[in-house]
Amino acid sequence: MVLDEVLQRFRQQFLQATHLKLIFKEKPYCILLEPTDGKVYSIKFERDQIAFVSKSEVERFDVVISGVEKALLDVLTGKERLQRMYKRNELKIEGTYSAVLKAETIFYLNQCEVSVQ
Repeated sequence: MVLDEVLQRFRQQFLQATHLKLIFKEKPYCILLEPTDGKVYSIKFERDQIAFVSKSEVERFDVVISGVEKALLDVLTGKERLQRMYKRNELKIEGTYSAVLKAETIFYLNQCEVSVQ
């Protein structure tokens, strides 16, 4: 699955990006990605780590993003901005405004290029 590959690359880039780790000094931050046509991905950022965890391991998600896999890929690879996709009704987003802005920042600053074959 392409989304699996993109998320692994996203994780690798995050671990190498020291500037992004400053965003997660205080408390864990969790994002749930729900592709309408695939499996669910729970991403937990904590201090200088990023982990893919079981949905049941997270008490509360800061942001929940759902939509077709292609829309999620476009955000993760930097082809589209998260809020722009939301305004066009291509993605659904749940979370506070500040939590959504943090997600947008993470996706924009850590966008990864992956060749889709």
